[in-house]
Amino acid sequence: MKWKNLLPLAGFPVLLTLGIAMLAIIHLVPYGSLDKARNTGAKADGLDEGVGLHPVVEILAPIQVAEGRSFRARVSISNVTGFDACNYDITYDSLVLDLIDVTPGRIGRTSIPVNVWQDVSPGTLRIVQNIPGVGGVSGSGYLCQVHFQVTGAAGDTSAIALENAVWSDRDAEAIASDCVHACVRIGTALEADFVGESDEALVGQTVGFIDKTCGGSPPYSYSWDFDGDGVVDASSGTPTVEYAEAGTYSVTLTVTDYLGDSATRTAADCITVYPGLTADFSVSQEETGAFPAFRFIDASTGGKSPRSCAWDLDGDGQTDSTAPDLSHTYTAAGVYPVTLTASDALGNTSVQAKIILLYDAREGDITATQITELERAGLDLEQSANGVEVIIAEFP
Repeated sequence: MKWKNLLPLAGFPVLLTLGIAMLAIIHLVPYGSLDKARNTGAKADGLDEGVGLHPVVEILAPIQVAEGRSFRARVSISNVTGFDACNYDITYDSLVLDLIDVTPGRIGRTSIPVNVWQDVSPGTLRIVQNIPGVGGVSGSGYLCQVHFQVTGAAGDTSAIALENAVWSDRDAEAIASDCVHACVRIGTALEADFVGESDEALVGQTVGFIDKTCGGSPPYSYSWDFDGDGVVDASSGTPTVEYAEAGTYSVTLTVTDYLGDSATRTAADCITVYPGLTADFSVSQEETGAFPAFRFIDASTGGKSPRSCAWDLDGDGQTDSTAPDLSHTYTAAGVYPVTLTASDALGNTSVQAKIILLYDAREGDITATQITELERAGLDLEQSANGVEVIIAEFP
């Protein structure tokens, strides 16, 4: 058994009496459940209806620590009034964690000294603290920090719990409290990793990335560089990006964990971005016979090659041809919407439409019926409001 920083505690002998009946009202609940209760108003597991009416003493520790790493667990206290002295045990798995030291805490501007810290048995640390002066201290802060060294292996766990706690005010009266313990899992060293939702995209398309980091001490913070310029472009675990220019880009993720350790992964040539797919075609009239014939040539650009095309030459919704260069003869006057759907190798599509208006010159100018058909399509004889070209030709 070893004693550290043993100081006389004049005026506070009751806290040095080992085996004293516990004076405080103690509730032990899993770390994090009390925060949930605070946020939602629900009662945390293991707590009675009085939670929130008196101080909360809480072990704050990382949920995971890498093998061989050291860390500090903080004994926090909130909403205390007239706090003057305390003694308590902190228990842990001595096969997983090794005690290094205990350092003082602070409530407001008042330093909270650690008068005694002692290994009373393997895995049991006893702490005694006495507030200087006679007025006590009020507010929120932390009582001390306990420094541990991880000696266990990945997969081991250790609870860090408060037991046999006695809290006293300046009048030597017991302070009721709620206590929340922690649990530390031993993991591997921090390793940054991620996956992209796609390794190919078009300019302007949204591309998502998903963090796959493991090890270290969560929670993590993130810094993403999507274009290799050294500038941080995003800081979430599931960011998205839209590339404004075609090219091949490397992506770098730097992760920092709860203890300040960092790791970086760069995926070279992670994503190839192609120009945006734009469907287009040209139309020219051919003098081939009694009926008007038109030549249609695919002029689409962008996307990933190879591209394919599908033509609807009469507005019936059916594909009439998949050739990039074709001729078609119309055998009756009328209004013919012509639509080209261009598709690239990634499955992206783009659509372009034009209107062919054939009127019978023997019957005079364009008929009112034909004009009505155009107006129903939102077009006029020169150019539609949405940019659809109208080709006017005589028939036959």
